[in-house]
Amino acid sequence: MTKDDLNPLRLLIGRLAVAIGPGTRALEDAMGVGHGHVHQLISGRRLLRASHLVGLASFLEIDPAELFEAAYPEGRGARLKLAHWLGAPTPPFAAEGAGGITPDLEERMRVIAREEIAAARKRRGGSGR
Repeated sequence: MTKDDLNPLRLLIGRLAVAIGPGTRALEDAMGVGHGHVHQLISGRRLLRASHLVGLASFLEIDPAELFEAAYPEGRGARLKLAHWLGAPTPPFAAEGAGGITPDLEERMRVIAREEIAAARKRRGGSGR
């Protein structure tokens, strides 16, 4: 991508800086640039990085993809999604190669659930079953 390819993003950042107002220090901090350097990003004198865009999106409390959608509207309406090529995203808590619940663990969970249900019924005055 050449410097001109990023011009729509730079223009969008400029519009956002104007909308935010003169107090851009919080914006600069979020984007990870020094104070007074947002204008260098906008003008192209400073290299625009993905981390700047992620910080900007975080500051605005939006998805970073919205920045690209606003700057490059011609990219909207694609037939496919990234998941088509990479598969469904894996939840962050899913371990690589995790085999799921073992039969022993499943049986133990069932026993505990039955015991808890019986105890709750007993407290309410119902039968143990």
